[in-house]
Amino acid sequence: MRLLFSATPAFGHILPLVPLMRAAVAAGHTVGLLSSAGFRATIGTELPPEVDYLEAGAMPDVFSTEAARRTGTDIYQPTPAMIGEIFGGARVDLGIEESLGRAARWRADSPVPGRQ
Repeated sequence: MRLLFSATPAFGHILPLVPLMRAAVAAGHTVGLLSSAGFRATIGTELPPEVDYLEAGAMPDVFSTEAARRTGTDIYQPTPAMIGEIFGGARVDLGIEESLGRAARWRADSPVPGRQ
């Protein structure tokens, strides 16, 4: 089976997925990780070498700055609205097209039987 993980480019978001990726690789699955290109060199040594790294989306400084601009709040004193904008607004808006394209080309198996 082809399994694609997707995570915010940050240690606290990717490292908890590493044991799952290792287990999937050990079980014979093909595994991919979709995250920002700029984080590949930082996290690459933590990933099993068999994991395909799919580069897409902005880095945290870019989407956080955009979230601060959109909400008018200080990036270093985030509000719940800003956190929502970081993870559900700016990050998505700045990477959705690229991420969907990379994921579609990589072709993970569908989680729903019979779905193409």
